[in-house]
Amino acid sequence: MNLWKWKKELELGLPILDEQHFKFFKQVNHFLILVKFKKNKAACKDSISFLEHYLLSHFNAEFAFMKESGYPKAREHQASHDILKIQTKAIFIKVEEEQYSNEVLEEFQNFLNMWIIKHILEEDYDFVKYYTALEDTKK
Repeated sequence: MNLWKWKKELELGLPILDEQHFKFFKQVNHFLILVKFKKNKAACKDSISFLEHYLLSHFNAEFAFMKESGYPKAREHQASHDILKIQTKAIFIKVEEEQYSNEVLEEFQNFLNMWIIKHILEEDYDFVKYYTALEDTKK
């Protein structure tokens, strides 16, 4: 199990989104450390609950930002969030059911890899390009 390192290439250039993504990574690492050092299950459950609620809050904020800016793919992006919410809930249930086994934690990390590559670096970045171009036209 490896901890996540925040890298410059993960930054999108919009401070509010970058800050939220950074906080999410920090909380994922907190969860992984709890599990690695065999903290009690209640602490692990609390951490999972926090991550799940944080993602929901982030997705809502991100969608509101997109909608406010008139992003033409906002609904499509929201649908992507809905899928990620379902996948997140399923993986967290599996983590608990399988008692934080190494196999399910590896699956959790693979899920995060997919989320980073597909969602942050592709879909969120697409929005950032739109938003940046929009802001440039206002100057």
